[in-house]
Amino acid sequence: MRTQWLARRIATVAGVVVALGMGVPAVAAIGMGAPAVAADPTPTTSSSPTRGPCDAAAVTGSVIDQTATSITFALRVSLMCGFQDATVSVYTSADDAQHWRNPRGSATAHTLAETEALTVAQLDPDTAYWYRFRGGGSPWQLDAMGPTYTLPDAGCTATLSTEQWPGGFVTNVTVKAGTKPLNGWAVTLTLPSGASIINVWSATNSSTSGNVTFRNLGYNRTIAAGRSTEFGFLGNGNAPTGTPTCSAS
Repeated sequence: MRTQWLARRIATVAGVVVALGMGVPAVAAIGMGAPAVAADPTPTTSSSPTRGPCDAAAVTGSVIDQTATSITFALRVSLMCGFQDATVSVYTSADDAQHWRNPRGSATAHTLAETEALTVAQLDPDTAYWYRFRGGGSPWQLDAMGPTYTLPDAGCTATLSTEQWPGGFVTNVTVKAGTKPLNGWAVTLTLPSGASIINVWSATNSSTSGNVTFRNLGYNRTIAAGRSTEFGFLGNGNAPTGTPTCSAS
């Protein structure tokens, strides 16, 4: 058997020699395929986009003020996403807010700064609201937040406008009705120590010093919802400051 094996080896070698002499590649002559040429490597791509600077919640915020008919928010916008509009929307239920459904009101900031106050108005007094932020150049959307509450309708508000001079002052008071008409009103404020009232117009006053309550006259008794009237007084000493109380009477 060893003799047969040697014979086969000699025949194989002889075949290679003959093939080489004929210009045929040796690998082909011995029945072996030519080695495959390696292909250029193909770059792999991720199945999800690479996170960029705007792939985050660009808009956040919080409630900073409430009235009977409005809620004011402080929006914080990431300027990494550029100067993009940001919106806050309010809803009367958490479910509506979570599904962006039936917004009760909204406001948009065409923001050029990182922080901006934004007010949603024409809301109902003494009502719970949920809110959501979006925009700012990012697809991310924060979950609904809340509830936050508008204030009860006090019936009216009063604001002061005063001119002071050495030894005296004049004060004008604006009385504004809330969401319902007024049929009579009263405004109470406190004069500083030593101050006194000399003259009053468009109202009556309960005293001339200390705690003073002013009430309407006949012609300015009724104020339509959202409208206002004015009265004023002249005094000695220092003018009153702060916010007076107003109520329907």
